[in-house]
Amino acid sequence: MAGSRLHILIHPWREEGSHLIWEADLRYPGFRRERLWFRVSAKYRSILTELADPFVVGCFQQAMAWKRDLVVEGAPASAGLLSGLERAQALIHGWWPRSYRPVDLCVERVTPAASATRGTLLAFSGGVDSSHSAWVNRGPVTAGGAPPVTAGLMVQGFDIPLGEEEKFAAAAENSEKLLGSLGLPLIRAATNLRVMPGIWLENFGSAVAAALHLFSGGYRAGMLASGHERDGFPHGSAPGLDPEFGSEVFDIFHDGAFVTRLAKIEALAEWPEACARLRVCWRDPAYSRNCGRCEKCLRTLILFRVAGKLPSCFPGDVDDGTIRRLRIAPINLLLTYQPLLEVLRERGIRGTWVTALEEAVARSVANPAVQLADRLPNWLRLWVRMFRQQTGLRRGVF
Repeated sequence: MAGSRLHILIHPWREEGSHLIWEADLRYPGFRRERLWFRVSAKYRSILTELADPFVVGCFQQAMAWKRDLVVEGAPASAGLLSGLERAQALIHGWWPRSYRPVDLCVERVTPAASATRGTLLAFSGGVDSSHSAWVNRGPVTAGGAPPVTAGLMVQGFDIPLGEEEKFAAAAENSEKLLGSLGLPLIRAATNLRVMPGIWLENFGSAVAAALHLFSGGYRAGMLASGHERDGFPHGSAPGLDPEFGSEVFDIFHDGAFVTRLAKIEALAEWPEACARLRVCWRDPAYSRNCGRCEKCLRTLILFRVAGKLPSCFPGDVDDGTIRRLRIAPINLLLTYQPLLEVLRERGIRGTWVTALEEAVARSVANPAVQLADRLPNWLRLWVRMFRQQTGLRRGVF
């Protein structure tokens, strides 16, 4: 029945001052509606797409979560996108079978389109992963076979909330200077895709890919930097998942999946501008600097210490007592801290800070809450994450 589906009605691009706005109405079963939108500077008019692909990529996981088919009207989609999203749905359903069900994507029409030739547009936050992807993929030969990175895209509404225009502007200016040292421009955009209910850790990859698709009129490909070091790990952005968000006219590449966080830091330690301008923190209220106290800041400082650098983008170094008191989530134990301890042993690096780190890891491994998290079924972990997201409780081991 039509009323049991999710509908996207896409409106034409419209001009508002110095910006272009692209809106779509997302109608849920019943009476609920959302007005979704993207906003970019009008100077990018010539490289913006008219295809429905950004809204399809941005909303298909919402349809899966509601277990309702998705109907798209108002703009054509690229044929290759739909086949890729079928494979993406199979992967997402396999990871989270209780939370997402494969659905039909019913578009008004499909259309062939010519590929652009400007290279690769990199989703850029200013953090370790995206900075490393910019650093290693800026030349004629890239790590994963993608066209060279020729620009970055920073989106307000993802890690920096809407309504924080001055803070986003400051963070974007910092990223512009960082990429500018490599001769790469930064495009700014904004979207309210996060207004849709969901678990951000599971759907952020499709949201970022949706924003990249906006510029398929000017770029041949988009790139997401990997936040993890292995494939097959259930996550919103993964090496086996992200390429399925692409189409025959706009490829999506997942970069750096098998590069350790330490190796990325050691590469960035050779880039002075990165040492001065990396932005890894999501707890600092300014959004454009690093607090130097949260686990993510401390983790990055420890890795830079192994690389032999103290970057000026942090307010100071980390002391032994702070390292010893670290509260480490299971995923970071597995992907960063335990491999790091092995590297320290292999390299013969010792010191009081290493002892403090060993104590922090041992305490986190023995934490009953961590052990409980490892035994919980995946559907219950997802429920806990959703509860934390809805209540604003960001701390915990799940």
